Amino acid sequence: MGGRVAIGSLAILSSKGTLTNRVELNLIAVPLAGIARANLLRLLPRFLPWIRLLNGMASSSGHQRMIEHLRLPGNVEVNVFAGDQDSVFKHSTKKYRALVSVLHGTLHVFPNATHMSALEEVARLR
Repeated sequence: MGGRVAIGSLAILSSKGTLTNRVELNLIAVPLAGIARANLLRLLPRFLPWIRLLNGMASSSGHQRMIEHLRLPGNVEVNVFAGDQDSVFKHSTKKYRALVSVLHGTLHVFPNATHMSALEEVARLR
């Protein structure tokens, strides 16, 4: 959820006019298009504390709609890193690639990397 929060934070700073310096945002294993399975959480009781947190990851959530309508300024460079074997979300869908484009981002896919090992792959780049 951290990458989605970072995107939202940049949108707030941009709308306030305070995002004036160059910013490089590296998103690692971020489900930009949401997680379809999280939509099923709406059927579970709301009193479970972890349910509310995961609702923001649903592909039909309000947070997801904010990401889909987001426009970042040109001074924000976005790199999106994903694993080819990620079982949490699919980077190859049309919607995911469209959202990378909306962010003016560049998608980097690591062959054979999973959701968890994508972080290790990015660390090797540095």
